[in-house]
Amino acid sequence: MSWEKSNYTAAGAALLSESLSGGALVITRAVSGTGTADADLSEETGVSGETHDLKVLGIETVESNGETARRVKIQITGADETYIMHQVGVYGRLNDDAETLLFIMQDARGVEVPSTKVNGDFEIELSALLAVSNKANISITVDPQMQALAKMVKAEVEKHNKDTSAHADAITAAVGNAMESLKESGDVVSEEQVKALIQEQGSSGGAAIIKDITIPADGWDWQRESGDEETLRIAGYEVDVKVNVSTAAGNALVLKDDGLYVDISGKADKVKNATAGNFAALDESGNMTDSGKKPADFVAAETGKRLMTNAEGEKLKGISAGATKTAASETNGHITIDGVDTTVYTEPSDVIHGTVASDSDVTAMLTEVFGA
Repeated sequence: MSWEKSNYTAAGAALLSESLSGGALVITRAVSGTGTADADLSEETGVSGETHDLKVLGIETVESNGETARRVKIQITGADETYIMHQVGVYGRLNDDAETLLFIMQDARGVEVPSTKVNGDFEIELSALLAVSNKANISITVDPQMQALAKMVKAEVEKHNKDTSAHADAITAAVGNAMESLKESGDVVSEEQVKALIQEQGSSGGAAIIKDITIPADGWDWQRESGDEETLRIAGYEVDVKVNVSTAAGNALVLKDDGLYVDISGKADKVKNATAGNFAALDESGNMTDSGKKPADFVAAETGKRLMTNAEGEKLKGISAGATKTAASETNGHITIDGVDTTVYTEPSDVIHGTVASDSDVTAMLTEVFGA
């Protein structure tokens, strides 16, 4: 909660001024709202949006920037239905006059207040600081059940402090019976909330408190101390953070004596001076390199077309333009061109087929030609 805007209202400032002159100013209640105000908060007369009653726990005198101030403690608990709280207003009245909005705080981002059905233990305590002298006559109206509960807890804690063998569980059991009487007038706080309060009050005796809290982003702060050490602070408090490092394979986090170490030995290096649009490639070490090639350097695939090998290119190199497909024909001396049977050779009519001359035939032929 950043509460980036906070202010006295004009009417509230007047009442605070009169309380310094002897007027009896009573802080009557605190209210949260779901709305926001764009104008100057000093002009507001009420909390914006859907409102929810809060609990006023007490008022104390404190020092703020060297000046005396009054701090009003306010408790926020779960509601019937979940809502986003943007404003908190503190109301009061002077003497017996009408109630007036004294002070208003606003957080534009808002804080989710859960339903008690979702989180019955939700609780936030904040303070409204009124910068007035301790001479101002200011008192508060405290919820009767909170008064009874505070007295009951205080008595049990004092009993616990006197008995070193006492424990928070024993205190809780003793208060359990008293809770029944509180329920008769309307159950404002649950028994679990009482247990938590008792444990918190008795923590000096060794009780441990474990709470789920939500810390806004602006509440985290890394501060460098002396040397190389860094300290995590949350809302001004130094925090020791325990970190468990998984032993699962592939986890790059390693716990060293001086802190967490990220092992990047297995990562691939980025390419220096790479050309935008080029394809990435890998070198022998598995690191990325610039291939020097871009999509425009390659032929896009088209239906019915494919790339050919160098051997296929050489085979086609000697074919002239306009050449057609030829194939063998079943007819001697013919070939088929584009499927048409075409004559390329005609056999002479005097060719003798199927007879082989004998030796006597050859001798007779030679005698006929050359003579005996």
